[in-house]
Parts: sequence; C-alpha cells; structure tokens
Amino acid sequence: MQTPDPTHNAGQALRQAAAAGDTATLQQLLDAGASVDPLDNAALRWAVRHRQAEAVRVLLEAGAPLEPYAEEFLTLTARNGDAPTLELLLASLPGPRDPELLNRLFLLAVESQNIPATVNLLRLGADPSAKDNQALMLAACGGDMPMLRLLRKHDVDFRARNSQALFNAVFAPSPEAANYLLQEGVDPQVQRGIPLQLAIMGGEAEIAEILLDAGVPLTVPEWLVDCACKDSLETLQLLLQRGSNLGDFADALVGKAVEHAAPRVLFYVLQHAKVSQQILDDGLEPAVRADAGPVVRLLLHAGANPKANAGAAFRVAIESGVLGLARWLLQAGASIADLAPRAVTDVLAVGDQPFLIELLRKGLSVEGAPFVPLLATLFCQAVTPADLLRDSSGNLHPEPLFSTRLRFAAAVASQAGEAPQTKAVLPTNWLSEVMAEIGPRPRLNKHR
Repeated sequence: MQTPDPTHNAGQALRQAAAAGDTATLQQLLDAGASVDPLDNAALRWAVRHRQAEAVRVLLEAGAPLEPYAEEFLTLTARNGDAPTLELLLASLPGPRDPELLNRLFLLAVESQNIPATVNLLRLGADPSAKDNQALMLAACGGDMPMLRLLRKHDVDFRARNSQALFNAVFAPSPEAANYLLQEGVDPQVQRGIPLQLAIMGGEAEIAEILLDAGVPLTVPEWLVDCACKDSLETLQLLLQRGSNLGDFADALVGKAVEHAAPRVLFYVLQHAKVSQQILDDGLEPAVRADAGPVVRLLLHAGANPKANAGAAFRVAIESGVLGLARWLLQAGASIADLAPRAVTDVLAVGDQPFLIELLRKGLSVEGAPFVPLLATLFCQAVTPADLLRDSSGNLHPEPLFSTRLRFAAAVASQAGEAPQTKAVLPTNWLSEVMAEIGPRPRLNKHR
C-alpha cells in the first residue's frame, strides 16, 4: 500500500481513516508526520462517533488529548453502548474520576441496554442507586431483563421505587420484567392497582394475568370497559373469568368499542349480554365517522335503527363519501327523507352513478341540489335514460317519482351545458333521449 503524502490533506485523511477504523492507514499517516489537531480533535471525534475502538486507541497513544471534549466523547460513547471505546476513554482521563460523571455515564449505559459498558462503570465506582434509583426505572421501562438482574446483583433495592418500576415494566410492555419485579419484592398493592389498569388499556392480557395472580387489585370495576381500547378480547375474558360482571358494563363496553373501533370486543358483548337500544342507535353515527365497517355491520345486525337521531348516520355516510356504509344503512331501512339536497352532489362527487340512481328511484329530492358542471357532464356520459327512469324490472314509476327524475335530468343537462369543455349538443341530446324514453306523460288517476 502506497504511503499517503502527509502534506496533502493530512487532516482529512486522518479523519477518514479514523471513521473507517483503518488503523494501518492511520498509523502510516501518524508515522509520516501527520499530527492530531488539539483544537477540535476531529480525528478522535470521528473515531468515537463511528465506534472505532482500535482507531481511538491509536490516536490516544499518538497523543490526541481528551480535553476539553472528554465529557462529550464519554457521553456519546456511553449513549452508543460502545463499551470498548468507553473503557479506553475512561482509562485516559487525567486525575481522579468524577463520581457525578461516572453516575451520568452509568445511567446512559443502562438506557442504551449495554451490559459491558454498565459493568465497567460499576467496576470503576458508579453508584447503581444513583439519582433515586433512576437505573431501575430505565431498565424496567425498557423491559431489560439482563439489566434488571445486573442491578439486583449489585443490591439495588427494588422496593425503593417499586410503584414506578412496576408501572414502567407494564408500560414497556414486558411480562418478564413485571413478573421479575413482583417476585423480587415489589408491593402488588402499589398505586392502588393502576398498573393493572394500564395493562387492561394496553390489551396486555398476559401482564394483566401476572398482576392479578400476584394480588394487584382491580380497584375500580369499571376498568373492565378499557378492554375495548385495544380490542383485547383476551383481556376481557380474563377479567370475566376472575369475577367481573359483563352485564353491569355492557352498554359502556359497546360505547367504548364503537369509540375505538373494536369489533372483537363488540361482537362478544352483543353475543353475551343485553344491550340497550339507545346505545346501539347512538353508536351508528360515530362508527360511520370512523369508517369502521365491521362495527357498523355488527350494530345493524344487533338491531340498531338507521333512522335514529334523524338519520344522522346515513347523512354522515353520504357526506363523507363512505357509500359502502351508506348502502348498508339504506338496506337496513335508512330513510331517503333524511337526506338534504346536497346528497345528490356528494354522491356525484364520488362517481357512484348506480348508487345515485338507486337513491333517485327511492325518491331522493333534487330540489335545490347544487350541481357541479363537470360532474354533471360525466354523469350524462355514463348514464342512459333507461338507467335513470326505470327500475331493475324495466318498469316506469308513478308520477311523483317520475317528475323528480325529470327535474333531475333537466338540472343535470343544464349544468353540464355550462362546462366549457363539453359540447353543447351532449346535454341537449341526452335530455332528449330521456324525454323520448318516457313517451307520453303518465297521468295519475284522480278517481279512486
């Protein structure tokens, strides 16, 4: 390998070799006269940042000073969990080691879940219970079983902050950590059972079972409802097996299941408990707003009335463009009368001509409907007179529906003619075809 010229970009070459961990090139550059820059320690910084322990060793032996960046380098190395580099840097510190610095590095090593770095720092004098047992909190929050065992080996008192430690293990979530903390003396009565509520809300059935077995209380029976937050049927069944009463919270569970789009919990409750008609009806609109198709289907199947609350669910489905849900509601008995004239434009905007025709056949009012010329033009191009005026059996309809559709056809044709990109003949011809399809206007028999 050709020896690099130290007079040509020596600093850049040193940095590149340090970052790559190329100790051979690094040593050649130093032997050829390249010097480490004491102002910013760039080469050492790059070696530390890229976790190149051997490059760090070469630079330190060549006289690269740690100060004034020692704490920065140590912090970066501890956070990275780079035990070999951390040991090299600590060994190169001048004078006695600052206990506060060791403790800060120790907590960073625990947070990075690096056992070798943690062990080194403990050996050098870091306090495992520093900062009010913060290491225990960090290990529990990460569900770090090797770190928890290491801390226990160094006599960390798990009961000193047991409530927060257990809370963190549940939040992790780590069944192993929660179980270990309880076995090592954490009081199951801490925080009045709040860790159990957290497990229920997170849908962590395994952790909930561990907590219940250890004696953690279900302090508030209403916590059962939180099983719907993550649609955890397993957690719900566990609590029911442990004595909770489904009937007491059936309505609340349905409401929560709708809120969180939890079809598994909803299905179970509807199958195993009596639910009020009001809660079924009130659930339709939020379920439609969340576009939660399975929840809407379950509610309808259980008897929810799509006409409830003045057909709010049906209107929301049309306005939001979730026409699949609107179809289900219409099939279940939703009323066309609950729709505003704007519904015509909303359905046109989605481009669902068959559904619009279905709504018109069922008597959707078009009085005052605001048409968009481009959408009206596209409708003219896609729909035939027979589609608009006849039902699926090919029969024309009585005068009231007939007149509504004629007004709709005339309004659409008129609006389509306003679109500059549309030939004027299109709406005229289309409306002519509609009129020709009708033939003589049917007359209602006024004599009954």
